[in-house]
This record gives sequence, C-alpha cells and structure tokens, in this order.
Amino acid sequence: MFMKVLQVFRLKFTNIVLLSVLSFFLLTFTYYKKTQENAINNAKIKINELLFQYKAFRDYVGKVQKEEIYRLQKEGKIDSEYFHPALLSSTFSARNVNHIYNDLKEKMEEKPVTIRFASDNPRNPLNKANLEESMLLKQFNNNEISEYTKLIKNDDETLLYYVLPTKKTTEKCMKCHSEPSLAPKGLVEIYGDKNGFNEKVGTIRAILSTTYPLDKDLEVASNTFYLLTSITFFIFSTMLYIVYVFTKRLNIINHTLDEKVTKRTIELSKEKEYIKRILDINPSIIIVLNKGNIVSANRQLYDFLNISNQEEFLNDTKSIDRYFLDFNNTPFPLDKKIDNKNWYDYLVDEQSNTHNVSIDFNNTINFFIISGTSLDNKDEIVITLQNITEQIEKDKLLFEHSKLSSMEEMIENIAHQWRQPLSVISTSATGMLLQKEYGLLSDDQFIKNCNVIDENTQYLSKTIDDFRNFIRGDNDKIHFNLKDDVNIFIQLVHSSIKKYKINVIDNIDQDIWLDGYSNELVQCFVNIFNNSKDALIDLDEDNRYLFITGYKKGMNVIIEFKDNGGGISDEVLSRIFEPYFTTKHKSQGTGIGLHMTYNMIVDGMHGELEGSTVEYEYNGISHKGANFKITLPLVIV
Repeated sequence: MFMKVLQVFRLKFTNIVLLSVLSFFLLTFTYYKKTQENAINNAKIKINELLFQYKAFRDYVGKVQKEEIYRLQKEGKIDSEYFHPALLSSTFSARNVNHIYNDLKEKMEEKPVTIRFASDNPRNPLNKANLEESMLLKQFNNNEISEYTKLIKNDDETLLYYVLPTKKTTEKCMKCHSEPSLAPKGLVEIYGDKNGFNEKVGTIRAILSTTYPLDKDLEVASNTFYLLTSITFFIFSTMLYIVYVFTKRLNIINHTLDEKVTKRTIELSKEKEYIKRILDINPSIIIVLNKGNIVSANRQLYDFLNISNQEEFLNDTKSIDRYFLDFNNTPFPLDKKIDNKNWYDYLVDEQSNTHNVSIDFNNTINFFIISGTSLDNKDEIVITLQNITEQIEKDKLLFEHSKLSSMEEMIENIAHQWRQPLSVISTSATGMLLQKEYGLLSDDQFIKNCNVIDENTQYLSKTIDDFRNFIRGDNDKIHFNLKDDVNIFIQLVHSSIKKYKINVIDNIDQDIWLDGYSNELVQCFVNIFNNSKDALIDLDEDNRYLFITGYKKGMNVIIEFKDNGGGISDEVLSRIFEPYFTTKHKSQGTGIGLHMTYNMIVDGMHGELEGSTVEYEYNGISHKGANFKITLPLVIV
C-alpha cells in the first residue's frame, strides 16, 4: 500500500516539476522580451528629448532669428537680398549644432548620436533622401505612420534607427521654398534656383532620423533580465521544495483519508441497511419517486401489493397512481394532474394541508392519508401513504354509536312532541262522535275538526321524517339553507330544550346557502348542544342560555354555539376533541360526541372547529361559558 502511495506521490510531483520548468522558461522569455522592449522605449525617450531640443533650435532660428533678420531688412539696416545659411537656414544651423554635440560626446568617450535631415527636394545635396527615407516620407504624408523604428546591428554595436516627420509647410515657408523669384538673391546665389523650391503649403517636406547607440541600454536590460531570472529561479526552487514537502505530507494525509473514507463507506452501508430495516417496519407505505416513477420503496408497499420485491413490481408498472381511485374525495383525473400540476408536485406544494387518496387493488378499496416531501435532489420526492381504512371503519362505528346513544333522547323528544297533536286529534274525533250522537254536528264543525286532525297529522308526519332522515344518515352532498338546518336541529332537541328550560337564542342569516352534508351538520349541532346542556343543567332554571349565530365571512360560513355554563378549563380544553375523553361519569357519557363532531367538520367538510371559553354580557348581566366556532367553506368539495 505504501509503495502505491509513493508512486502516486512521485507521479504528481513530477507533473508539478514539469509545469514549474515550463512556467520558468515562459517567464524568462517574457522577461527577455520586456527588458528588450524597455531598453528600446528608454532609448526612444532619450531620442525624443534630443529631437525636441533639435526642433526647438530650428524653431528658434525660424521664429526668432529669421524674424529679426527680416525686421532689419525691412528697416533697411540689412540688404533685403541678403542671405546666409548660418543665420537664415534652421536645418544648416541644427546640423552644425549636432556636429558640435557629437564632438563633445567623443571627447567624453561616448558614441555619437547622429541626427539627419532628409528630403526629396533638399536645398543642400547632403540632405537628399535615399530610397528608404523617400518611402518613409511618402508614408508620413499619406498618414500611414506617425513614427518609424528599426534596430540596426553592426559587427561591434547595435543602433536604434528612429524617424519622425518635420512640421508641415506654412505660408511663411513659401518665402524661401516657393518660386525662386520670390526668394532672397543671396539664397539663390548660394544654392542656385533649382533645389528646395516649388514646394506647397501643408506638406511634410522632410524627415528627421536619428541613429542612437543602444549598447548601454541593452547592457542594462541584460543585467535586469539576469537579475529577474535569478530571483525567479530562487522563488521557483523554494516553491518546488515547499510543494515537495507539502505534497508528500498531503499524500500521507490522503492515504489516511482514503482509509477513513473506506471505513466510513462501510459504516454508511450498514447505516443504510439499518435505515431500510426501520423503514420496512414502519406501518406506512414509503415510496421514492423520480418524475413520477418509483425508484425505491419500503417493504409495506410490496406487502400491500402482494409482491416480493421492487423488480417484480416494476415489471408490471412503474408508478403507484395507476391504482388511484379518488384523490381528496374527487375522482382521480386521467391526466394525473391536480390544479394543473403533477399529483406528486401538488403534494409537495401543499404540504401544510391534509390529503387523502383511495386505492383500488384486487377489487378492494383502501383509504390513505397521503403526503409528499421533496428531497435535496429536487427530482426525487418521498411519498408517504398512511392506511386509514380501519380507522374509517372504526369512525363509522363510532358515528353510529354516537347516533344510537342519542336515540333514546330523540325518541323522548318525539314522544313529547306527539303528545299534544295526538291529544288534539283524540279530542277532535271524540267531540265529533258526541256531537253526532246528539245531532249537534254541523257541516262547518265537521270540516273544521277534519282540518285540525289533518294539520296535526301532517305535523306528526314531518316529525317522523326529520327523525328518519337523522337516523338514516344520508351522506350525499346537497344544496341547503343554514337556517333550515338549524330549525331541524332545534326541532330534534325541542323536548330537551323544554325539559331543561334552556333559552335558545338564534341569530342566523336567512340567505346563507351551503353545498355540503346537511344531515351530518345537524348531527354536529346535536353533539355540541348535548355538551352545553350537560353544563347548563347545573345552573338556575331561569339562567340557562344557548346562543346560536351564523354569518358569512368571505368565502366561509361561521357558526357559533355559545352557552353560559361556566366555560372549559385549560386542561380539559386541550383534550376536548380526543376520542373517549369525557369529564362525566362513565355511566353518563362515552366521550365520542365532540371527537366525532371534530372529524365530521375537519375531515368530512374541510372546515375548522375551535373550542374556547368566553366572557360576555347579555341583558346587562355578565356571563361566562363555552364557545364552539365552526368555520365551513360555502362549497364543501
């Protein structure tokens, strides 16, 4: 193992060395080019300084010295035809100054810097441009170049040949460079009437070229190059040593890390198997989907589908949704989308809500609470299916038990409500028999008694219908009026209201219509009433109140039952909707009424049920009691 690590280390370090050597040679090449360029640029600066002085001297001759000669000629102090190049030729004077400058440099044992004035039409034949200079002059006039540089290497020295254009000719220049007849006679006598004439305004008639010795500048550049190369070599050597030591240590650390990673991989594999076992014993079905297709699942899925493993399942289908029957109490759509989203994406977006699905497998329907959570990999979603089929069956039994527990009171209510109508029917019938026997029964009295009997018979029939509908428990959604539902509830518990002298005060908006489960809502009202009745019977008969209010709020309906039975303690309030929880003796209550009410409101009607203790005033008297607040959507889906 150590030898393998050593081989990897050597291989990596060799690559670093090769890269370092390549970088070193690249840098040294760059140093050489830059130091050479710097030497030439420094030489240009010196040349430009010298040429500026040269041009300044020519400008002095042209603008000061000449003007003074012309002034003296105009005043007649000097002959108007007088001309001498030493006084009136800036080129002549500048060339001689350059000779003096180079003589001084030779005395100082320095190499000369020659400045040459070259033109295609010079006054002095010494300034005649050669072929190269003539081409450069043409390029300057065509604005093709603004300067020209070239290195000249002789046997014993290197020179910088640097060329700049002179200024363009002006009107003042034309005095000596236009027609010979306009030039001073002294000038023509010295140079003749051929050379230097017939020039035009606005042209560059000459160039200034400089031959500058570069040896000293190149020597400085070479020294700088060697210094930079030496420093770079030292830095690279030091860095390579540091990298060598660091890489060696790093490879040892990597080797240690490899061992740790291998060990951790084995541990993670064991942990994965451990987690899988935990998931397999989880009672819920857990599925991992990728774009709707199952990529993993726990044992519960395969047990539910009666298959042995995932491969067997995938051979038949890749998704669980083929078995969906209803989703959130509505038929599962063919396009498998809810609110224009894939059903699994919808579950992720609506995690805060409870969702249900029914699954039809082998002609057996099971009911599940379904939820979805996105993993770090957004393409993968964990779907959890909690089987609530047994719970639903149990809830149905609880519901029926809750109804049966209320039937004795309902029968008592019916018996009480029937007494008066039956008494009226009996009295009317007996009265007609007596009147008939004594010949006192008139037609009007007969019709009146028959109508009374019919009205009371209809009342009895309606009472039977209300009771039958309540007991039957029809779960079909219908369009119903809230006020009518409350009236049916009051009719069903009328006997208890009268028996226990409870003052029921209702304030229900007449125009509230709902689409939902009317009969289940009445059952909820009965359960809440029974809870309030048990608290109210401990009060004085003249001080028992139950307030029922109903109103719209946005797209919801709010229904509140508020009594003055003293309220609910915090300890009881936190458990009031739990199954089998009751504060009454076991012989008096089962503790399932409010639990079933909560399930019907929240799960069956997608509403909310809240219990609280409130304090309020009625008829100038302070009261304290329980308040049950039902919130329902106008349309129960």
